[in-house]
Amino acid sequence: MQVNTLITEHFSALWGIPLTLLCNALLVAAEFGLIKIRFSHFNRDLRDRVESHNWVGGLYNSGDRTIQVIRLGLGACLLLYALFAYPLCRDLLALSGISGVWADFAAPLVAFVLALI
Repeated sequence: MQVNTLITEHFSALWGIPLTLLCNALLVAAEFGLIKIRFSHFNRDLRDRVESHNWVGGLYNSGDRTIQVIRLGLGACLLLYALFAYPLCRDLLALSGISGVWADFAAPLVAFVLALI
């Protein structure tokens, strides 16, 4: 299997990984922003403006639930990383000469380890 065919066969994975990374970054930014506003002791004006805003105020007032949903989304991003990385890892292991039972065992393991990094 050539590298060019590897790229063309895994085009969706090569786009899916960066999009999942972008989604993960947005969720982390939302979580940090919500926590910063929620535990802000020095900037009461900012907190009052957030509470008065219709859409963001609802997220702020139900902060525990919002954080739980954000963390669920982060877990889903982790699973998506591994899902997109699995076919790539399997074919890269085949390129390196590892195949059969060892590749079937190692590919998911390598995909989840890469997703955790």
